[in-house]
Amino acid sequence: NHARIEGAYVMYSPATSYYYMFTSFGGLDANGGYNMRISRSTNPDGPYYDAQGNDMANVKADPTKPLFDDVSIAPYGVKLMGNFLFERKLGEAGTGIGTGYVSPGHNSAWYDPATGRHFLIFHTRFPERGEQHEVRVHQMYMNADGWPVVAPYRYANETQPAFLRPEFVFGDYLYVNHGKDITATIKKSQLITLNANGSITGAVTGTWRRPGGNQIEISLPGASTYKGVLLTEWDETSKSYVTTFTASSREGIAIFGSRLIPRTDRQVATAIYNELSLGATTAVTGNLTLPTTAARNAVISWTSSNPAVVSNAGVVTTPATGSINVTLTARITKGTATLTKTFTVTVRKLGGLVAYYAFDGNLADSNGAFAPGSVSGNKIDVAGGSLAFAAGVRGSAAVFDGATGVRLPNGLISSNAYTVSMWLKPAQLTAFTTTFFGARTTDSWV
Repeated sequence: NHARIEGAYVMYSPATSYYYMFTSFGGLDANGGYNMRISRSTNPDGPYYDAQGNDMANVKADPTKPLFDDVSIAPYGVKLMGNFLFERKLGEAGTGIGTGYVSPGHNSAWYDPATGRHFLIFHTRFPERGEQHEVRVHQMYMNADGWPVVAPYRYANETQPAFLRPEFVFGDYLYVNHGKDITATIKKSQLITLNANGSITGAVTGTWRRPGGNQIEISLPGASTYKGVLLTEWDETSKSYVTTFTASSREGIAIFGSRLIPRTDRQVATAIYNELSLGATTAVTGNLTLPTTAARNAVISWTSSNPAVVSNAGVVTTPATGSINVTLTARITKGTATLTKTFTVTVRKLGGLVAYYAFDGNLADSNGAFAPGSVSGNKIDVAGGSLAFAAGVRGSAAVFDGATGVRLPNGLISSNAYTVSMWLKPAQLTAFTTTFFGARTTDSWV
């Protein structure tokens, strides 16, 4: 009944004497919930079974249901990886939203006889990047039950250490449970702690142990024991080597963990304080997004000096005329550590002019609310460029040569209600001529 199962690929592993059949369930687009699953056999032509003993030749969609019924096939196969995000929160090391994938699948696999390593090669999309896709390579390891588990981060020439010292294993982790569902929902990480006494606390509770070497076993309520390995990998978000774990249960569910850089409560609160920003606050006309949670489950509470204009939740009521200054105070609490940070917000009449860049011989905001623009190269995040000015209809005008842009200050646009207008005299006009570009990050833009 048109079950979405495709991309079969078989790899033999001398380490276990099994043939492993990889398949992808779901749809490959960003909303398709693509995910990789595996089964195994002692013969290349099967039969192939999952960890619960299901013969994969019998897996098919229910013909009494609508086409592409993912629910009926979701319980089968050992799920290796689906949509996930090791979510970076305010105050953690690095920048951006974190590291993760959307609809990873249609893979091949390779066993390197020279090194004894297993590799997974697949294409994937990414959180907040639409249908843009790239190829990724991850190393795989065999767990104690002979099932492949996938390294959480992309391959960076890492080798599995013979033994990780305990102080490199205890601590806070970003934890992802891939589940068995086929869904476009991104499984965002939760905070857990692997404690020295073998307990797990935080978003999930349970126990963990090291049966030998760098093997790990994790016991959580409602599931059999997850068996896997501890690794040292390169984390692209924090730009550092971190301890990770990857494990799989008899139900065919994969879990990932990525250890956070050890920090005290005071260090966490200070990092949040240093990063906490409301952007440009000199010409606010729309509601403000006030973060209330941050790294390691820290809490941020807000107090406004004038709630009638800016509420404690960031709701803005613009004045009928002129502008009003409001002080917002953020109270950052992590454990026993508390810090406060204040922001001055200037709320302007809705519909008024926020900024006016005339480009009349300079890059200043004639409205006086924002800093001048700066010259960039041919992209917003590329340096270089050489901006010239020529005679315009009135005064002078900026001349863009195809290798030069102007980057206006961050925070110029602070809500989804705005207009932008400009005069442009194109020397060449094509479908790819860009006049205005707005971005939150280099991967999230209009």
